[in-house]
Amino acid sequence: MGTFSEMTDAVKEYYDKFSAKFINDLVFGNARVNQQLRFFAESIPPAASNILVIGSGSGEGVFFIAKNIAKHARLLALDISSENISMAKALFPHKNITYQEQDVLTGGVEGKWDVIVLPDVYEHIPVSARSNLHGKLKDLLSDRGKIILTVPSPIHQKYLRGLGKGLQIIDEDVDLEALLAMADGVGAEIAYFVYVSVWHHNDYIHVILERNTSSLNSITDEDLLPVKGWRKPSAAHYFQRIPAVRFLDTKYKSWKIKRLLS
Repeated sequence: MGTFSEMTDAVKEYYDKFSAKFINDLVFGNARVNQQLRFFAESIPPAASNILVIGSGSGEGVFFIAKNIAKHARLLALDISSENISMAKALFPHKNITYQEQDVLTGGVEGKWDVIVLPDVYEHIPVSARSNLHGKLKDLLSDRGKIILTVPSPIHQKYLRGLGKGLQIIDEDVDLEALLAMADGVGAEIAYFVYVSVWHHNDYIHVILERNTSSLNSITDEDLLPVKGWRKPSAAHYFQRIPAVRFLDTKYKSWKIKRLLS
């Protein structure tokens, strides 16, 4: 494609014309995006303070996070396309979201981030540029931070190549080996890996990379997530945490067991 600068310009131009696809998805819906948002809701800690979204597109996902998940977090949403940024600002404004046109491979994002989200973005990073991205993410991720990403599976990419349509200007394969290399490059480990069936069997992959997984620590609020086996607490759950209620419940269970065994 030429020099790196020429490739970047071509990518920007491509995604500037991609906004019509985002609008179509917003009007008619997109099953992949629906699965993606559900994954975010199950994996992003509500108490997160700083969230970086790389490749924010129409802004739908960023807005969903700000409105429904981490309601007090500061969010920085990056996209290489000025058209996408303009659309996101118009369609999904939020007081906690800053939209910014930037190529993460060449831009200068600063700070430490509790959560970094790449929603169907990593496959659009050239294989030759992955180590560059890994180095940037390594510097940006906080000590207990996590990277959340969704990617098409290699079999889905193979299907699209055979179909002759559906692939974007850069659309690489991302397999487990590539994700292990990513985890190593950013100084984290794969904490969650699952195939998701959107349109076909196992056509997408949802992944969480986490730091601070090598030592056994007490459970924190960051662990109380559906993706880690914790369902959203019900009203009954909170009721049963009242000391007097818990005391009476314990007494009743003890009495019932003794009665059944007598």
